[in-house]
Amino acid sequence: MKLRVGILGCTGTATEQCRALFTSDFVEVVACADQSEERALAFRNEFPIPRAYDDFEEMVTCEELDLVRVCTPLEQRAFAAAVSIKSGIKTLLDVPLAASSHDARRLAETARSNGNCLLAANPLRYIRQVSFLRERFNNGQLGDIRFGRCHFDASGLTAVAPDPPNLAGQPALYQAGIEILDLMLWLMGDVEPESVLGAVYPPRPLEEIAPGFEEEGAAAPEPGDRDDHVCGFVRFAGGQALSFDAELDATIQVPGGSVQSIVTDRATVTFSSALHHPSFVTITSRNGDIRNQLVSGPFATESPHQLIVEDVLSALGEGRPFQPGGLDCALRSHFIADALYRSDTRGSVVGASAGA
Repeated sequence: MKLRVGILGCTGTATEQCRALFTSDFVEVVACADQSEERALAFRNEFPIPRAYDDFEEMVTCEELDLVRVCTPLEQRAFAAAVSIKSGIKTLLDVPLAASSHDARRLAETARSNGNCLLAANPLRYIRQVSFLRERFNNGQLGDIRFGRCHFDASGLTAVAPDPPNLAGQPALYQAGIEILDLMLWLMGDVEPESVLGAVYPPRPLEEIAPGFEEEGAAAPEPGDRDDHVCGFVRFAGGQALSFDAELDATIQVPGGSVQSIVTDRATVTFSSALHHPSFVTITSRNGDIRNQLVSGPFATESPHQLIVEDVLSALGEGRPFQPGGLDCALRSHFIADALYRSDTRGSVVGASAGA
């Protein structure tokens, strides 16, 4: 029997995610919904999908669904996911979970009170070089992790009203940075953040940052909703540390806008985690006991979204958790982002735990 799947949101990555669902012989996409009837109908006709709705709740109520795939823009993500979660339907949602840690926390609480039906996925975890590294960090082959560092740019992203309002610039970090932070925490062993020191640098006029933004069909944010550059330093309970920065303008040129490093007592590992750019991993030994190597990419041709579908189907079929600890790790990434902005406002180190 095929899994009956509904799509919430018909913009952004919805096309790629829906294609991944259609590659499986065990899935039947029976409906899609978007707050724009025009988009929903166009999306239905593209694949095709039997039925289209312009109301999320109507689709969830009318269709007998086994799984909902949320593909909405970030500002709608928590609302859309909550619709299916409250109905007890398994709901697959990419990191970041929401446009604020407050909404992410509420969504997680809703899921836990409705049968733990939220499946939090980070496509970056399914890039082959990332899996390659996770396995070697886990088995100790690369040594004990000391600290990590990462850079990512957020050029061209749609702004989302920050929550709380005084956290100017939060959208850029949320849309570009949460999934990178989640990835680094996961690779470093699901580490628990303890404290954060952060700095946020002022926004420039939107026209200077992203020419043609309004012509792309998105509503222009108010002045001050975007930041040029954020940077932070995280200390973890186990003694590890992480430094990171995000910029809106991409003046630091890196492959696919993202490059990370993890330093252990034995080696320095540098890698990219871009979904649509050539990937690489470099491993440089600190004392000669690990062979220096450059592993070029791409590692494999599978779409990360396709691998997510396969993993979800496997987990549901075997009755096991999907990405154990994935939801908690995603929440920790949200808390780090919020802590960075609190730190900038206060000018001091702040706590980054769930209760901080």
